[in-house]
Amino acid sequence: EKSNLLSREGSRTSLGKISRSRINRWYNRYYQPGNMVLTIVGDIEFNEITDICSRLFSEINGKTEKYEQIPLIETSHKHFSKTRKNISQSIIQIGGWGCSTKQPEQNTAFYVLSEILGGDTDSLLFNHLREEQGLAYTVDFSFSSYQQFGYWAAVAIVDKKNEKLALRSIKNVLEKTKSNGISDYELQKMKNYIRGLRLQEEESLLNQAITISNLIANGWEYEYYLQRDKRLQNVSKDIIHNLAEEYFHSQNYFTHILT
Repeated sequence: EKSNLLSREGSRTSLGKISRSRINRWYNRYYQPGNMVLTIVGDIEFNEITDICSRLFSEINGKTEKYEQIPLIETSHKHFSKTRKNISQSIIQIGGWGCSTKQPEQNTAFYVLSEILGGDTDSLLFNHLREEQGLAYTVDFSFSSYQQFGYWAAVAIVDKKNEKLALRSIKNVLEKTKSNGISDYELQKMKNYIRGLRLQEEESLLNQAITISNLIANGWEYEYYLQRDKRLQNVSKDIIHNLAEEYFHSQNYFTHILT
């Protein structure tokens, strides 16, 4: 594939290419202590844990090679495609590029914006497409970010007869957000919702360990985790409006309809 974003794993073709020697090469290259993160969360005695870790891991060779992860991305020149599978409904997907994790302020704000547009509770797309017009069975907006890039996607499942109207309605919501931004109420409501979700997640020590280890593995120190409430609080209407103005341009959208 020209882009590893489009690579397929788990297919017959890709599975057929896996050999024992290939697996051994992978382990020798990547499965090294220097590429791993050990996170321990709980009511523990720090000195006791460090002694245990020293006993268990001190003799392991920590030598490793660092490999820069370079995404192979070639943006498609085709901005609209339609796949006909003779299914009973139409699945509409509209997406585009967003900010990377190297922009912490914008990155946090984009996640807040994604919840405002298509989160689980009282989102703009849900209200406009489903509650007001009765067009969609399911509505969603998601944002994903990495060190080199980010991307967003709006999804709606509709009756085939409502396909064009739903597509236009999604674009209208994005355009309105780009033009007018969001309200104080929408921003504060979503901040409170995200805080509530985080409190639920932090009740699980496993969730804490997974989150912290993932951050450290991607170059963020523990302090970054501790400051996440501060980053959320610093998200403003202006930051979100600037993001919408930068990334919500209809000529840059990529649209796919499965019908």
